[in-house]
Amino acid sequence: MSGLAVSMTFEISGEDPEFAQRHAERMADVRPFLEQAGVYMLSSMLGRLEERLNKGDDVVRTGMLTASLAPTTRGAEGQVFSLEDAAVEVGSNLAYAAQVDQGGLIVPVSGGALAIPLTMQLKRSGKWPRDFGPDELVFVKTKHMPPRTAGFLFEKTLTGKTKKRPSFVLKVSVYQEGKHFAVIDDEDREAIDELWERHLEKR
Repeated sequence: MSGLAVSMTFEISGEDPEFAQRHAERMADVRPFLEQAGVYMLSSMLGRLEERLNKGDDVVRTGMLTASLAPTTRGAEGQVFSLEDAAVEVGSNLAYAAQVDQGGLIVPVSGGALAIPLTMQLKRSGKWPRDFGPDELVFVKTKHMPPRTAGFLFEKTLTGKTKKRPSFVLKVSVYQEGKHFAVIDDEDREAIDELWERHLEKR
């Protein structure tokens, strides 16, 4: 599993000489436009991901991934925002970004099982079983386990009782449906064209 990014390379071709002369100053430095386009693409990727996350039972938590794509938090952990004179590249370099985008079979890199959070609070917080104290989780294994399931982890209450619902399910492997959020679609292209027109009109 690896990170992924969407890139856009700027190239001027086919512009008539009169147009080029009229907008020579703005066309000489396209970095402001590319930065705006990069922010837009991050926002579009984030919106597409959040929309598709709400339409299924996802096994990979994405709190850190959505945070890395937030355009208002430049420099966030995992965020890719590379700006050059004629190109911009945006995305996320988190280890599971490509897996969430493309989907596929997920197996544990270390240990015998994957800990899948079962509550939205845990999914958003990015808290793993290792972040709990040694006596804060209880492992439970039943006779009739679902396929590829190694067991469940239950949290303890402040009084030391085991909660009724599990916080994590331990899976030997899981299949993640691809969310396909790292794309530039026709709507994005139209929005980026508008940004270019605004860039040219500025003085």
